[in-house]
Amino acid sequence: MAGKYKNKAFTLRIDETLMERLKKIADEEERTVNKQIEYILRRWVEKHDAV
Repeated sequence: MAGKYKNKAFTLRIDETLMERLKKIADEEERTVNKQIEYILRRWVEKHDAV
């Protein structure tokens, strides 16, 4: 079906300086900013669940 995504969309307001830092890190790790944020969140949740 057109317009259907497996993942949910979420609007995020983020400080410009932090966004620039995320872009740089994502580029270094060969990810998009979106995938970098998802990666960071996934690692944080996994760490939280391990406690």
